[in-house]
Amino acid sequence: EYLNCFSELIRRILDSDQFIDLKRVGIRKFDHISVPINSNLDEILEDSLWMNYSDMGTCLKKEYKDFITQNNTIVNIIRTAEIVKKDNTDYIRLILDVDAYRDGNQLQRSGLRSVETINKMLQEELNNHLFNIFIKTFKESYLNQFYHE
Repeated sequence: EYLNCFSELIRRILDSDQFIDLKRVGIRKFDHISVPINSNLDEILEDSLWMNYSDMGTCLKKEYKDFITQNNTIVNIIRTAEIVKKDNTDYIRLILDVDAYRDGNQLQRSGLRSVETINKMLQEELNNHLFNIFIKTFKESYLNQFYHE
């Protein structure tokens, strides 16, 4: 539903003034979970981004960034694992922050005139990338505990 609203908004903005030049169109998604410090992250994440350096001390934060381009779409992926304290208990907070966009070099004004064309770009070229990253990040058994369709 939000993609349809976003598509309509882009179309209306472009229709309002012929001199508007879009520099970037994108979608950003952010999710985080906090799990007890003794949780087995291999049961949650497809590829554990939390490496154990316990013999060297306590790792307070790890952050991984990937910048990918595919078919004129640019995707930024930031994965963070950090220790946080809540109610005097330590937790590991896992953050997945992803965005996919097309910038001015890949945006052609003539191709963004109809809601259908814009929606297709948002869905097929942006949103699908983000969904695939989400699915590749978390184990299916873990996702099934929280996300029911």
